[in-house]
Amino acid sequence: MVDSDTRIGFEERDDAVRRLQGHHAAGRLEMHEFEERMQSALQARTAGQVAALFDDLPDDGWIYGRTAAPLPVMKPTADLVTRVVEVPRTTGGFSSMVWVALPLILVLAAGIGFRLWPLFFVVVFGAPVMGGLRSAFRTDQQTITYERGDITSEVRALLGHGLKIQAIKRYREETGADLATAKYAVEQIERGS
Repeated sequence: MVDSDTRIGFEERDDAVRRLQGHHAAGRLEMHEFEERMQSALQARTAGQVAALFDDLPDDGWIYGRTAAPLPVMKPTADLVTRVVEVPRTTGGFSSMVWVALPLILVLAAGIGFRLWPLFFVVVFGAPVMGGLRSAFRTDQQTITYERGDITSEVRALLGHGLKIQAIKRYREETGADLATAKYAVEQIERGS
């Protein structure tokens, strides 16, 4: 057994951190406990300071700074890509401008003897068209996240945001498929088959 006052080096500190990672991965340490103990392990100068970090944890076979069995290794998460996509803004029904302008035009028309009644039709039918044209040039931004190099994951992310056309376009860019094949493939992914 090592004396608690024995000085330790980088190797023992790194080993203590690996052991703490194993206990954290096994669910024995909460994130804040793991971070506190890891910081203490990196600042430890003696074997006793390191041993105190494991007093309330089960024995993992640590003997003289070495583990008897390999500790569980956390698998790295998939390489995720996050990117922003432009989404055309949609409008629905009459523009709010119609409902504001309509009473004003009626009052104005009544005041001058209804000689400008054609203006009523311009506002009622022209405003929604103009609103539609304006919104055709506007876009919203949405963030999608998918696994790098996995076109299926990217297509699912786009479909999840209602971007079927962009999904077909990306599928074609990535695979070189024609439009009909890409559309069929995206619809298959959308159905989950």
